[in-house]
Amino acid sequence: MLGLAEYGLIYSDGLLKYDFGSFHPLNQLRMKLAFELIKDFGLVDRPHVKVVQPTMASEEEVLLAHDEEYVSVVKDLSSGVHHPDSFRYGFGLGDNPVFKGMHEASLLHLGGTLKACDMVQNGDVQHVFSMGGGFHHALRKRASGFCIYNDVVVAIRHLQKEHSVSRIMYADVDAHHADGVQIALYDDPSVMNFSIHESGKFLYPGTGHSDEIGEGEGRGYTCNLPLRPDTHDESFMKAFEEIFPPLARAFKPDILLTQFGVDMHFDDSLSHINLTTKSYDMVARTFHKVAHDVCDGRWVCLGGGGYSSRSVSRIWTILFARMIEANPPTYLSERWRNLYRKIAKEDPGEELFDDPTLFGAEDAVVVSETRKAIERARRVVSALEEKGAE
Repeated sequence: MLGLAEYGLIYSDGLLKYDFGSFHPLNQLRMKLAFELIKDFGLVDRPHVKVVQPTMASEEEVLLAHDEEYVSVVKDLSSGVHHPDSFRYGFGLGDNPVFKGMHEASLLHLGGTLKACDMVQNGDVQHVFSMGGGFHHALRKRASGFCIYNDVVVAIRHLQKEHSVSRIMYADVDAHHADGVQIALYDDPSVMNFSIHESGKFLYPGTGHSDEIGEGEGRGYTCNLPLRPDTHDESFMKAFEEIFPPLARAFKPDILLTQFGVDMHFDDSLSHINLTTKSYDMVARTFHKVAHDVCDGRWVCLGGGGYSSRSVSRIWTILFARMIEANPPTYLSERWRNLYRKIAKEDPGEELFDDPTLFGAEDAVVVSETRKAIERARRVVSALEEKGAE
């Protein structure tokens, strides 16, 4: 039974230790700024909100998704032991440079995700946001795309093993397709894997095409919605609203697990999509409604990508406000703006929400290709609906 807290937020400054260096795109101070903005708006002081610190996951839990040899290599590199073939495991210059303590830092992020799952399944909260989660690219034996341990896959296996959850829906709105999650779950019919992202024809990791719908017993339980570069709010919202809610209702999950990467925002340099806060506000509201409609409100939301601190801090604050059913204020406080200037060395602007009229009409090719992607995704929805009617 639910106690006094209905909503959870998992955060500690210890999460900032997952740090590839000052020249890497993944600047974890974005989390610090998001947490401080959430606090500044008084969202954590509201009734029924609980702030919880993450704790490190165990090595046994990591092995739910990763090979023992790979974990051993990560531990060695983390402690300063040199591996001449570390590139075989995805480490080196570029996306995944080695840093001291990376094993322990990864365990803390992973532990936050598992704590979020336990809190929801144990009835401590209905919804929880673990902003340190969402490392959806890591593979069983290889780091990839800034991700060392795949907390999403570990969380799903943990929910199945420790909580006997039989139907899990995973939904991902990161600009980059969740290839690590898809590979791990491609033949699993107990997990519905939904992803809307920039097309792999134009962006890393090159996967997530419409014809990737699962295999074996898992065929029909993967649904991808790839978007063309320069997609704006109108096409994104149409695609998301036409596919995600009916897909979730057809699958009828026991819990909703989401990844809320925000790198499709126009201010982000690592994708070619031009969304505003309008799209992300809609997604947050829709996740909230669908969670209550189909799985008694059980919703675990993870952070994910986002390489503009200005957009990450604002959008994750909007997300958390919608999660706890609060109306986010319009203006950023001068106190938080000063903190942002001090940390990020730039001005964050004055308002929480973007001007939704920033972009004009979409290119006709974008509109046409979005329509085609929707039609292909509808086939997955229809097939699932037919199975449910049998």
